[in-house]
Amino acid sequence: MAAAHIDLILDPETAHPRLTLSSDCRSVRLGEHWRDVPDTPKRFNSDYCVLALKGFTWGRHSWEVEAKLQGHLDPLKKKLESVLKQKSSEQEKVAELRNKMKLDMKEFESDFERLHQFLVGEQALLLHQLEDRYEVLLARQNSNITHLEEQSAVGGKLAPFPLRPCCQLYIDLTLDPETAHPRLTLSSDCRSVRLGERWRDVPDTPKRFNSDYCVLALKGFTWGRHSWEVEGTRIKLCN
Repeated sequence: MAAAHIDLILDPETAHPRLTLSSDCRSVRLGEHWRDVPDTPKRFNSDYCVLALKGFTWGRHSWEVEAKLQGHLDPLKKKLESVLKQKSSEQEKVAELRNKMKLDMKEFESDFERLHQFLVGEQALLLHQLEDRYEVLLARQNSNITHLEEQSAVGGKLAPFPLRPCCQLYIDLTLDPETAHPRLTLSSDCRSVRLGERWRDVPDTPKRFNSDYCVLALKGFTWGRHSWEVEGTRIKLCN
């Protein structure tokens, strides 16, 4: 049977957006990008298809189609190979980074452990030195307290010691309370003095003795030789 030639015209409203029809609508080409075409109900959107304007109601029909897809596939194939090569390279870099991260973390843990051991040793040494230092200070302080307690015990045993002239001439001697050391307590008539255990709360005057247990009389002497008999211990007289 002889083949009959049919004048086939394609319908642009059915062509997939990546299919570009010729000006006479008798040939079609597959493009790389979607074209901006109206979205009609007849248009193919999932398959690369296009219909003819007229169909056939009887007989068997076949078409010879000149495909030019290879020219589009080769660039895509090269691009895919490039992408896969880049992907492999990036995966190798990721693997190297993971290995380096593990090594660095292991080295960091090792350094930190050594530092921790060093700090533990330094802490023990410093604590031992600090304890020894405070032991020395505590021993010294306890020794001072013991010495002060001994002095306090001796001072507590002192009795009032009136001053009596040993010469034949009697002198009315009156002590000056503003010069008495804070631990010295004068009698009401200021003619006798007693050493106490604690400092009294007295005014801080320029004449007062603060380092020695001393007290002066209200009046001095301009001539003659004078001496006193004093009852008590650890007594120091000042002219």
